[in-house]
Amino acid sequence: MKVHISDIAEFLLAHPADSAFYLHRKNGKLLEQDSIPSDQIQNYAPLPLLAEAQSIVVCWDFIEEIDETEIRHELQVVLRHCDEDYEFPEFTEALYYHGLEEDWETYKEERLQQILADWCEHHNIDYSD
Repeated sequence: MKVHISDIAEFLLAHPADSAFYLHRKNGKLLEQDSIPSDQIQNYAPLPLLAEAQSIVVCWDFIEEIDETEIRHELQVVLRHCDEDYEFPEFTEALYYHGLEEDWETYKEERLQQILADWCEHHNIDYSD
């Protein structure tokens, strides 16, 4: 069976970033660990946390792609003062101020897609975009 990365991404985005979910290796069903019968756990693989695609590392990577030096520098300063709790309101506000919020959302979605593709390959799971 082939899983659709876009379906997994959509599912993860509909839940809190630190929620842990598992994918059934054969039927593609997504469940929380508590919902998996103990005798079935070997059939499931733990998905990466959505928080990985929204981490401070991803913010830094996004900043590196900004061409305008002044904006890049301002965002670096803002990010240096953010907590590493997956919530970066000052960073988000600065992106909005510079009209970069759509670019940021697109970047995060693409990053999540890549994380999920890498995860599928690592777990030998057939996938499509």
